[in-house]
Amino acid sequence: MNDDNDPFIHFDAAYALGALSDDDRDEFELHMAGCAECRARVAEIADLPALLAGLPESAYEAAAEVAAPPDTLLPNLLRQVRREQRRRRLIVTGLTAAVAACLVALAVLVWPSGQPARPAPRQMTAVAASPVQATAALVKRGWGTEIDLVCRYDESTHGPAVPYSLVVVDEHGARYPAGSWALQGGKQIRFTGGTAVALADIASVQITFGDRPILQLSP
Repeated sequence: MNDDNDPFIHFDAAYALGALSDDDRDEFELHMAGCAECRARVAEIADLPALLAGLPESAYEAAAEVAAPPDTLLPNLLRQVRREQRRRRLIVTGLTAAVAACLVALAVLVWPSGQPARPAPRQMTAVAASPVQATAALVKRGWGTEIDLVCRYDESTHGPAVPYSLVVVDEHGARYPAGSWALQGGKQIRFTGGTAVALADIASVQITFGDRPILQLSP
């Protein structure tokens, strides 16, 4: 809309300050319903009453000494409102960027791009007759080796739970316990154990019944 043809061109500030008469306010609100430009101007100076409310009393005392407000008063106030709005937008934009940077840093920390994929579980080999089958995955860790185990008892076998143990044998033949569990016939368990022995130093991982190895996996 051309400003020269808009009879309400100067109503926005008075409307925001509540200085319009009831009739003028009603007419202006009816006009704004179909005028996007006037709605935008009112929205732009919506903070004006709050800014004026925050002025110190000395500002009002100085204004009272002026016989008539200068023509530049309202433009100056509007410029101040726009500066304050720009300042707030910059603060919000800066905070948003900082939060986004923190989230990216956190994602890199928790999910490092260089982390290797977990190895697929491998079937353990039977070294003695047993109703137990198992798969294991050996994962290299900074503190040693993590062992992810899935152990299954033959479904045709039923009976009370039987204790089994996980043992790591290093390249020198030394044996290190890595955990134990009880497995009942027809059941399956997932067991995660660990050892301080480095993955490169492991000769085999064994499941034992008592002191007797029944299943074995070599890296």
